[in-house]
Amino acid sequence: MNESAEELRLQVRTVGIGDIRDSLPQVNRLEANEFDLPYDVMILALGFEDRLTLALEQLSRAGLRARRAVIIEYVTNQVDNETNRDSVMAALASIGSEDVATLDFGDKFEEQFSRFIDESISENSRIVLDITAASNPLINRALLILMRRNLNLTLTYGEAAEYHPTAAEYEKGVQHDLSGISTADGTYELEVTISSFAEQDDSLPDQVVIIPGFDTDRVRKVIAQVDPSILLVNREPVIWILGEPHLEKDRWRVDLMRKLHGIEQVEDASRVLTASTFDYVSIWSLLDDIYHEHATTSRLSIAPMGSKLQAVGVVLFCLDRPDVKVVYATPREYHTARYTTGLRDVWLINVSDTGHLRRLVQSVGELTVGNGRETILAGTQRTDWAS
Repeated sequence: MNESAEELRLQVRTVGIGDIRDSLPQVNRLEANEFDLPYDVMILALGFEDRLTLALEQLSRAGLRARRAVIIEYVTNQVDNETNRDSVMAALASIGSEDVATLDFGDKFEEQFSRFIDESISENSRIVLDITAASNPLINRALLILMRRNLNLTLTYGEAAEYHPTAAEYEKGVQHDLSGISTADGTYELEVTISSFAEQDDSLPDQVVIIPGFDTDRVRKVIAQVDPSILLVNREPVIWILGEPHLEKDRWRVDLMRKLHGIEQVEDASRVLTASTFDYVSIWSLLDDIYHEHATTSRLSIAPMGSKLQAVGVVLFCLDRPDVKVVYATPREYHTARYTTGLRDVWLINVSDTGHLRRLVQSVGELTVGNGRETILAGTQRTDWAS
């Protein structure tokens, strides 16, 4: 009798990101002899930082081989980017990529990249996407396209040895003028990207989530694009997620961002949050919490200007939240001397089966029914349960 009563005591719970975290691909440091099987295609961006070539060379020494390569080229800093082309081509040759194609990261990128994937790559092909020189908009667009197909995917990332602003530049800026820390220059073209075709409710007020870097002008222009009145009245509709470096020696950068963006005196702790720059799950989890708190009362816009691994987390969030708008501000030119120098480490995220990861992502928010010992029913959506 007691056993029957216990079995009838069912528990209904919602699947959270914490429930699937252990099943998500980890960020692992590149090891010697890391690769045993060749890849079909390597995809990378051509940038101006020296860590790009250094990372490719290290990947080659670890055994990475790819039959083909696709280089994505930016419209910004073309002369600066060209300085890396010969060394990148040499590194790709050592990886075994004799067939190298190029794609422009312009207005038709998504169409062209999707066509390339669909026409040139078969289902379950082995793909490596290197994000060392990839911008936030590029990671968002390319990774969303790859994640919506069934592929065997690995992400590679070269962590810089030194990031600007350095501690010395920070100290100088505090004493003099913080505006000199900006990493971009020139007139901004605002690029608005919608994560899917879902429409937002125009009757709702705007809520902007800023994942900032060190460029205050880009932040202002993004906010103005969403709702100029936010700048004129107050910043209450803005939630900040500041990137916390994974190395202790760089944690001062969080304080710098507070100063740069004028949010040192914000009293509401829910308006200024921090997330690791190296843990893509951390930023995804915070965005999911914000979504549940504001999605029914606001039109959510996200402006990701943080780290590359944070950009990966934003992509996973967008996979299952089609009613969120992603906003980017693209500068005319970047200050090459204010970015990075050298290479510290190379890191991997071995996604493997994109279909499996996609199902894990889409399980967040589903309802499960169990009796405390086993799950009886899983995968019931909230809307279906309510009906």
